[in-house]
Amino acid sequence: MEKIKIFFTVIAIVIVTSACESYDEYDTDRATIAGFTLTNTNFKIPSGGTRDKEITIFVSDVANSDRTFTVSVVSEDTEVAAENYTFNPTVVIPANERSTDFTLTGIDVSLTEEKLPLTLKIDATNGVVSGGRLTAQIYK
Repeated sequence: MEKIKIFFTVIAIVIVTSACESYDEYDTDRATIAGFTLTNTNFKIPSGGTRDKEITIFVSDVANSDRTFTVSVVSEDTEVAAENYTFNPTVVIPANERSTDFTLTGIDVSLTEEKLPLTLKIDATNGVVSGGRLTAQIYK
C-alpha cells in the first residue's frame, strides 16, 4: 500500500511540474487560416428554378484592413455539372471582422433527384492557409 502512495505522489509531482511550463512559443507568428463554417450541406433546388444559399467564410484572426480571398471548385471531388451552380469566387472579409457570407446559387439545368457533390475550398495564398472544404450536395 505504501508503494502505491509513493507511486501516485510521484505521478502528481510530474503532472504539476510539467503543467508549469511556459507557453512562449504560442506568441509566434502563425499563418492565417481561412475556411468555411460548414463542412457539408444539402442544397435542394426547385425543379426548373434557382435557389440561393448563404455560405459563411471565417478567418482565424482579425486584420485592420479588408482581406480578399478566392473560392474555387475542387474538381476531383465535384460531380455536379458546372451549369447547375454559380458563385462569385472573390470574397472580401471586412476590416476588424472574422467572417463574411458569400452566395452560392443552385440552378436546375440538368439536375436529378440524385445528390451530387460540389466541393469548394479557399485558395491558399502567401500567409494564408486553406481551412476545411465545403461539400454541397446539390439536387432537385
